[in-house]
Amino acid sequence: MSTPGQGPQDRVGLVGCVRRQAARAAAAQDLFVSPLFRARRAYVERTCGRWYVLSALHGLVAPGEELAPYDLKLKSLSQAERRAWSARVLKQLEAELGALDGLTFEIHAGASYTNEGLVRGLRSRGAVVELPAAGLGEAQELAFYHESNKAAPGAAAYADAAGEDVGDEAAEAARAALQAAEAAAVAAGAPPCTAADVDATLEAFATAAQAVPAGEWPPRLAGDDGVVLDAPGLDAPGLHSWWVDKEGAAQLGRGLGLTLEAARIYVGQAGATRWPAGKPMATTLAQQIAGTHLGGRVRSSDLRFSLAAALLGELTLQVQGPMLLTPVSEAELSAWMKQHLDVAVHPVADPGTLESLERRLLIRLDPPLALLHMPPSALRARLTELRRQISRE
Repeated sequence: MSTPGQGPQDRVGLVGCVRRQAARAAAAQDLFVSPLFRARRAYVERTCGRWYVLSALHGLVAPGEELAPYDLKLKSLSQAERRAWSARVLKQLEAELGALDGLTFEIHAGASYTNEGLVRGLRSRGAVVELPAAGLGEAQELAFYHESNKAAPGAAAYADAAGEDVGDEAAEAARAALQAAEAAAVAAGAPPCTAADVDATLEAFATAAQAVPAGEWPPRLAGDDGVVLDAPGLDAPGLHSWWVDKEGAAQLGRGLGLTLEAARIYVGQAGATRWPAGKPMATTLAQQIAGTHLGGRVRSSDLRFSLAAALLGELTLQVQGPMLLTPVSEAELSAWMKQHLDVAVHPVADPGTLESLERRLLIRLDPPLALLHMPPSALRARLTELRRQISRE
């Protein structure tokens, strides 16, 4: 039998097991003791009418079923073994629940649990599948669950069950992820990013005064002969910083259900060498800003993706597929960006330093719409939830 939850009975939670376990046999819901498992459990107990553990060794396990500690990771198995595991879980679900048609399964587990037949098998049986934290790294996943659970009714009970400050652990995990990426790049031969590089960029991005309205992009200068030319440095790699005006901030805030100030909201880069592979990218600031962000599509621009998620209701944007708005909605989003955003740029001579420079800048500036490797916040948790409305499979 599953453990009852607070959500509708036609919603079933599936929570992946983790390596960190208690030292002795315990009920499955208590055997796995990592903050990530506890946060997942609190989430499904709130959103689903019943839930189960997905065990790499045992398949489908009721939360109250006693298990002894074991050492098996699903991702360590071959693809054929993972497919056999998925088929086993599907049979166990049918034995437990009967026909799966009409049920919604909310899966909180890594790709090794979902990508080898489980999701496909559930859908082929008429079930709906949701993956609330799909694509998030561990730090971002912890932050997502922490903020979602903290904001929900009964948050005090979640904090008691967690037994520690999961928010602090999520923030520490985010910092560790940044440090690990930095160390991997340096080990692979990335040139050093100096404190002077960071200070120069911070000075360039100090206020919105250096920014130009997105509707007037690209910035232009009048030459001595009266000819108007693009500002220098746009055909180079570098960093870009985006600011939102008061009216735009109010719209974003309404969409997010949170307060957002007229301020910097996003920082990104164009043309960075990818480490540790050392792969050079040919993208310039001009191409990235005009082609990808202002004139591109949601699926190719992380900035557009986040803006579309927050403005979905405000602008009545229409989604016609995973990560795909209708052409009319893409045009409407572009028009909104040109009306309410300013953008500043900082060309960088050596693209090898750009990834490191971007990471350090994100730590210092903490723009609210930046998600990857960033520490947790209520706004980021809410934005992650809203982005699923566009990326839902």
